[in-house]
Amino acid sequence: MSISMTTRTNADSVIAALEEKGRRMADLVRFAINDTVDDMVVSQRVEMRKVFDNPRPYTLNALYPRYAGRRGNILQAGIAFREFGVKGTPAYKYLTPHIKGGPRRLKRSEVALRNIVGILGANTYTTQGRNYEKDQYGDIPGGQYTRMLAELGVLGVGLGGSKAQRGPRRKGDKRFDLMYRKDGRPFAIAEFRGGQPVIMLVFTGMPNYQKRYDFYGVARRQVQESLPKHFNRIFSRMMGGGGSVVTPIRAAA
Repeated sequence: MSISMTTRTNADSVIAALEEKGRRMADLVRFAINDTVDDMVVSQRVEMRKVFDNPRPYTLNALYPRYAGRRGNILQAGIAFREFGVKGTPAYKYLTPHIKGGPRRLKRSEVALRNIVGILGANTYTTQGRNYEKDQYGDIPGGQYTRMLAELGVLGVGLGGSKAQRGPRRKGDKRFDLMYRKDGRPFAIAEFRGGQPVIMLVFTGMPNYQKRYDFYGVARRQVQESLPKHFNRIFSRMMGGGGSVVTPIRAAA
């Protein structure tokens, strides 16, 4: 997922003025674009903090700049989400439903639970239990998911790449198990503490997200604001402070 901008210009008068100073139009445009890219990254992080409640640094830092290089007559640059996470799920996977709307992807724990027949159906997802302990970002720690999968006997690789084992040693009087409806269908996973259940995950239907993170709109508005500003600032600097304000190049985002 990314947004890019492409610029072209035939501003002969600007080129002539720059050549008199021993400067190149391509450098001017490239510097302006790359400064705009930096602004785009900052504005996206500001927007994330507005839209999401206390987003993780991992999410805020998932964006990276793609700077315009020195080659070619068409300069292209932009911002993009990293496609591979150092730890956990890449941010674009769980941000996409908030950007485009629609259903979200399966979590790794949900994929694992579907491997056990009868625990999680084809159209069933999970949501966090309201009273289960969460970290400062409002999420259940990954270690708890790993322990839960192991205790339920999910085979294969769990969260964090750890191998789930059948029948592991439980923590004191704590254990994970399913909770069932009267008709025998499971509806949640709970951690039983001294025999008392604290629901960790509730089974639910496919969630459908509304668009609320205006990724593309934020990027376009930032281009419109920053590109002319940086173009004129750098032009004036290249002219030794005496360059007049020029009509900025057009940008498509």
